[in-house]
Amino acid sequence: MSSSHKFVIDTNVFIEAYTRYYSFDIAPSFWNAVIQHAENGHVISIDRVKQEMNRLHKEDE
Repeated sequence: MSSSHKFVIDTNVFIEAYTRYYSFDIAPSFWNAVIQHAENGHVISIDRVKQEMNRLHKEDE
């Protein structure tokens, strides 16, 4: 991936990936790659997505 590309990820991308295809226990390497790309600045999101994900996580507890 070129360092000039940035991908802005919406909440739905995380939810769909987790619930349909890549749950944490089935595909940890997918989530590790997402984290790595986020740390490298290739995958970004907005604060509102983080807030929504935190809210959904609390509802699941």
